[in-house]
Amino acid sequence: PRVDLERAAVVRVLPFRFYNAWREYSTIEGSRSEIRDALRAALELSFVNLPSLGERRVAIGTDVSGSMSDTVGNGSMRFIDIAGIFTGALLKSAREGTVFPLPFETNVRQCDLSGRDDIMVTTEKIAALGGGGRDTRVVRARPESRRRRRLRRRQRQPRSDGLRQRPSVG
Repeated sequence: PRVDLERAAVVRVLPFRFYNAWREYSTIEGSRSEIRDALRAALELSFVNLPSLGERRVAIGTDVSGSMSDTVGNGSMRFIDIAGIFTGALLKSAREGTVFPLPFETNVRQCDLSGRDDIMVTTEKIAALGGGGRDTRVVRARPESRRRRRLRRRQRQPRSDGLRQRPSVG
C-alpha cells in the first residue's frame, strides 16, 4: 500500500489514531511491513500542517510520571503515548538545536531525543521513561534557566543613579 501524500495532508484523523493502529497492527502475527510503514508515514504526514517553531528556542517539558501510563478512556492508548507523539512532532517542527526536550517526573530524565527520529521512535523513547512521581518545578529549575532568571533580576534592579544595571557576561 502507498500513502497518498495530498490526501494524508488534509485528512482529519488525529495523529494518535495512526499510532494506535500501528501499535495494534504490529502485534498481529504475520503483519505486513508495508502496512506498518504506511501507518508510520501517515502519522508523520498528519503533522504536515503544524506551524514551524522557526528559530525560537523552546523547552518541551514532557511529563513521564507514573500516572501518564494510565490509559485514555477504555482503549489501550496511554497518556504517555500521546505526550510522546506531540513531543516528536514539536521536535520535527523546529530547526535542530533550538528545541530542548525535558522529559520529567521528580527529576529531568536523560533521553537521546532528536528531531531526525521518526515520531514513532520518539514516542517509544518517551514511553520507555515512564514511572515515578511528578514535580513540575524540576523543569523550571534547570541550570540554564536559573542563570537566565538571575540575569533578568539584575536587569530589573535599579542602580543608585536611577539607571538599570547591565548584566555581566560570563
